[in-house]
Amino acid sequence: MNQIKSKRAVILGRATALLTIGLCSVFAVTAMAGDRHRGSRAMAHLSEIDANADGMLTQAEIDTFRATRAAEMDTNGDGAVSFEEANARHAAKREQRARARFDRQDQNGDGVLSADEIGNRAAKMFERLDTNSDGIVDAEELASRRGHHRRGHRHQNQGE
Repeated sequence: MNQIKSKRAVILGRATALLTIGLCSVFAVTAMAGDRHRGSRAMAHLSEIDANADGMLTQAEIDTFRATRAAEMDTNGDGAVSFEEANARHAAKREQRARARFDRQDQNGDGVLSADEIGNRAAKMFERLDTNSDGIVDAEELASRRGHHRRGHRHQNQGE
């Protein structure tokens, strides 16, 4: 009887640990998504500034881009960008990125995330963390991933 209770406790402990790691991973990835995509946003930004698409930036292209950006942000047309105007633009950009992340998770496109859609993301994260494929994520595997996003690495599956 004690042996059965002991096995149940081990299984329950492992299941709880796996669920906790999965949920924490989902929240961590969401929180770090800005860092995760910084490189791709920089390249998109470069393309936006590079008016003649030659892969190089001139001072004239930069000046034109800055003037255009300032005019877009200056919603009241007074020739200057206030904190409120700049903040509104940044909030709109953050919302666009959040929507894009949400839409990537919403695999069936119904506008809501089901437990399966959230679980799929957690399962994929667990799969990436479990580098030796033993069904357990240990401290060494977690430590090997620490700082991964800050070094500019990209996820293997970018469609997440």
